[in-house]
Order: sequence, then structure tokens, then C-alpha cells
Amino acid sequence: MQAPRAAAAVLLIVDRVSFEEMLAVPEFERLAAAGGAALSATEPEPPEGKLERYTVIGAGTISDTAAPDATAAALASNGVTVCAAGSASSETRHLRPDLLLAGFRAGATVGRVCGGAAAERPDPAFPGGLRTDPGPILALASSIGSALQETGGEVFLIISLGDTLRLDLQSGAGTPAEIRLFRRSALREAGRLVADVLDRLGETRTMVIVATPAPSAEMDEVGDEVTPVLLASGPAQGLLTASGSPRSLTSETTRLEGLVSPVDVAPTILRFFD
Repeated sequence: MQAPRAAAAVLLIVDRVSFEEMLAVPEFERLAAAGGAALSATEPEPPEGKLERYTVIGAGTISDTAAPDATAAALASNGVTVCAAGSASSETRHLRPDLLLAGFRAGATVGRVCGGAAAERPDPAFPGGLRTDPGPILALASSIGSALQETGGEVFLIISLGDTLRLDLQSGAGTPAEIRLFRRSALREAGRLVADVLDRLGETRTMVIVATPAPSAEMDEVGDEVTPVLLASGPAQGLLTASGSPRSLTSETTRLEGLVSPVDVAPTILRFFD
């Protein structure tokens, strides 16, 4: 009996980190070795601030009228289930980049799949008072993996790992050295979470994109205006088995090896489901 057709695209948002910080995490390094890595040339900061750069990723264009959920809407209209989990909220600010990119379409179902979980837990020691709770994210990934294996289907999963964004928004809550330590810890946890998500997706044909929409305040201070993008595709459980140096990504937008644009993320996701 032939297995049902199943595919998953995972867009993982890890904001406000540098290329070097990202690739220092073993799981991200192996993901880049399995697929590739590049620097993403960020556009000048929009008048509304850095968070508007999520719109560029979700819409695949730079326009005042672009919708951040354009990619999610296009996929949903073609039968792809859009799911989301994560949070970048603090005790004083509600911030859900995952739902922004999903267009609040989270909650659609494929089998037992549902989405929209706020993955956060109190942590008074962490700047902002909240940090990422992996539980809801892994529960959603388990549901997606089970449903895809049993009934097939296509899923676009958006995960916002908000700890690095929280740290940047709360950068005045500690010394630069303290914030760097928190950021390294958050990235290590993000790497472990990626491994656990892929394990739950099993042998599903999967594409993972790790995107950093904007540089951190510390990067701004030294003029570092490029952020990391990682991409790999194949059976989910095999994406972290590669070793060696990361390969360089390129795109039709830049036509330069190792340099891509934020507008490249959306068409890459759409092509995966063609």
C-alpha cells in the first residue's frame, strides 16, 4: 500500500542574531551543511521599525501595501494547512510574529493538527520576564507528524522562537556581556528545539528555513547589517545528520553566492509545494 503524500515546510524565526552566533550552534551548523547558508541583505529600517521586516519575509516583496500573511494566504487557498506556534511577548508587550505571518489562520486542521499555541513560560531571571516554552511547539509538531503519516497532506508550520527578540527589546536590562550570555543560551535551546521538531516530523518530506528578519542592537552599533538565512530539505529526521562546512545559498534576486534577500523566502516556500 502506497503511503499518503505528505510534505511540511517549516519557517523558523530566530530574530536579532548574527551569522556567527547562529552557526556556532551545532544543530544550525548541521542544518546548513545539509542544505546551505547565506547572509541576507537587510533593507533600510522602515519608518514603523524593525518589526515591519516580517512583512517582507511573509509577502516576498517590499511595498507599503504588502500583507505579512500573503504567503500563508496563498498556500491556504491551495489546500495547505497553515499552523503556527511561538511567542516573543514580554510581561509588558504582546508580540506574536508567528501569528502575524500566519494571518491568524492557525487553528485549521489536518487530521488532529491544530495551531496557534502561545509557547511561553514565566522566567523572572530572563529579561522581559518570559521565555520560550518548547512544550506547545513540540506538541504541535507531534500532531503534525502523526497526521501527515496517517492521512498525508501538506502543512506550512511557522515557529517564532522569541527569546533572542525579547533580549534585544530588553537590551537595557543587563550589560552587553550579560545579554550575550543570555543570547547564547537561547540559541542553544533553539537548536535543541529544532532537532526535536524534526524528529517528530519523522520521514516527512520537509523543507526548513531559518530566518533572522533584523540585526540586533549590538550588530547595529558595529554596522553589521546582514543576517543569517539557513535552508535544508529532505526527510525531516535526516536533516541534522550532515557534517562538514555549510554550503552557500544564492538566489535569482542577488545572483551572488552566499548573499540572498529577505524577499526570497516567500517564493522559496511557494515553490516547495508546487
